[in-house]
Amino acid sequence: MDLTSVALTSARGRIAFGLLATALPSVVTRMMLAEPRADGTAPFVRMFGVRDAALGLGAVVAIDQGTPVRGWFEAMAMADAGDALTAVLDRRHLTPNAFRVTLGLAGGSALVHLLLGRRLDPHPPAHLHQPEAVATGHPEPA
Repeated sequence: MDLTSVALTSARGRIAFGLLATALPSVVTRMMLAEPRADGTAPFVRMFGVRDAALGLGAVVAIDQGTPVRGWFEAMAMADAGDALTAVLDRRHLTPNAFRVTLGLAGGSALVHLLLGRRLDPHPPAHLHQPEAVATGHPEPA
């Protein structure tokens, strides 16, 4: 699998998780919190879901259009590093399994996205007609 395919797969995974967290925040909350509560966490889970979906969509559209992608992947790396740090700082609020999974996925994802951003700089040629770019009305580059 070439780097562009890896980047597209990663960005689409982020979109999928973001949509899940936005649409069903209680599912994500139950998976992560040691003591799930109905105390207003849903809006925060939705906010992070929208963030992840937006980062993933931005990366897919940049790949589709053949425009720079490094910044998108660096933003993903920073978000993931923040998630890993938050898991460490708030470990007592997470189930042991959620802590391990979050730390492993977020830490690994931060590294992968940082490397992808650097390896895809300069950006790859356009990979036109990605469904996400078409659905959001992005025309073919001139």
